[in-house]
Amino acid sequence: MGVAMTEQWRQWAACQGHPTWWWYRRPGGRLAGAHLDAMRICEACPVRTACLEHALARPEEIGLWGGIEEKQRHRMRARRLAVERGER
Repeated sequence: MGVAMTEQWRQWAACQGHPTWWWYRRPGGRLAGAHLDAMRICEACPVRTACLEHALARPEEIGLWGGIEEKQRHRMRARRLAVERGER
């Protein structure tokens, strides 16, 4: 899948029109009410999987992507690499 196809999903993203900062934690790691709203928006987003795959492929190091935060994505990437190497 090329870059152009990879980016097409954004036009259907439920986050369109909402402030970008909602998808990032406050300094110190605290959850703001807007971040919780972003999580709810992600849950119902029609392109959530494409968004997550984008973040895993880049990788996007910060923020909420596909409803998944940084630490969770880091673990997902590590598991994928282990599977690719034939590890469990």
